[in-house]
Amino acid sequence: YKVYTGPPIEVIVLASSWPCLTFGVRPFTNNLEAMVLAFLLVVVSTNVNIKEDIQTAATNSTNMMAHARQRTSGAYTLLLIGATCSVGIFVRFTFAFFAFPVVALFLWHRWKNISFRLPLIVYDGLWLALSFLITSFAFIWVDTQYYAEQQWLACDGTPVCLDKAGTTLSTMLKYMAPYNALRYNSKSSNLAEHGIHPRITHVGELLLRY
Repeated sequence: YKVYTGPPIEVIVLASSWPCLTFGVRPFTNNLEAMVLAFLLVVVSTNVNIKEDIQTAATNSTNMMAHARQRTSGAYTLLLIGATCSVGIFVRFTFAFFAFPVVALFLWHRWKNISFRLPLIVYDGLWLALSFLITSFAFIWVDTQYYAEQQWLACDGTPVCLDKAGTTLSTMLKYMAPYNALRYNSKSSNLAEHGIHPRITHVGELLLRY
């Protein structure tokens, strides 16, 4: 018999899948969003064993070192998930809708195995929030520096314009990309310029991606 030397069967299945044929040929940000979502799924799927290790360590009060190691390992996973979610949202704000069920299911299984203990839930929430906020602040700060400089260059020495071109909290909020994208896409008049389609199609997109 002939030995198959072609691409792995997983690659063929992925390349011929309906979501890839439908969304993989869409604009650049759609591909980036799909890539970040795939990375998030990899992070979650490769760390599902953490919840079992935490449960084992938590039930053994004498194994404090093992429990500490699992908390540290879980913290690294939560930091990575938080940073990944921030990157995805700054790629496309719709990433939040795709990432929410993944993260929610991960946390639900994780918290279920620790009997939904409030201190551990707060511990997980703090790590997620810390990672998400730091990564988001980095994006906002870089965008603010770039666009504020562009505005400053466009002022051409006008004093009032120069005062508004500084890097302040208001200007940082002004250049928050996901918020601006949400504002733009929430107005039907803006969407009409690109062609309006029934909102129910977004549900189909969500189902196809999973």
